[in-house]
Amino acid sequence: IPLLANQCVRSIAVDLDDESLCTEIIDDFERAECFNSIAIYRESAGVCELIDSDSKHDSCLHSVAVASANSSACQLIEGSNSRFTCLAFTLRNESLCARINSSRAVDYCALRVAALAPFNSTCSIVSNLTVKDDCILNIAVGTIDERVCELILDAPKKQSCLTQVSESLER
Repeated sequence: IPLLANQCVRSIAVDLDDESLCTEIIDDFERAECFNSIAIYRESAGVCELIDSDSKHDSCLHSVAVASANSSACQLIEGSNSRFTCLAFTLRNESLCARINSSRAVDYCALRVAALAPFNSTCSIVSNLTVKDDCILNIAVGTIDERVCELILDAPKKQSCLTQVSESLER
């Protein structure tokens, strides 16, 4: 029952746009999610400062930056990988993904940027071939360019790409 009460208070706090109600929530996760929801709604990094957990705090800042399309909140993120991911997403700049020190995280960062900004992406920094094909598919569909599908190595994925682009052209 306490979890339901926490979720209820969170829902009311968000509906009323009143972060003071979030402080009444006992569960740490629900309290952080309450502040996060209000921060996104207000597009205010200041509300994220009320979150105790470092990882939830950084996640809140990332969410605010993406929701507001304003990279200034990214600069407040402690972890460098998270900061560069945030900057890459908000600035829609694939080259910022290369500054992340985990190849898997670099790949998924580039994949997401390709979906957000297909005209600004090349997927050249992606090392995993499966992810690279997905990244190229995002660019092809986003730019509605069948020629880009030809760069995909996996035959079924290439065909899926061509079908998706063709369907987009018909709309």
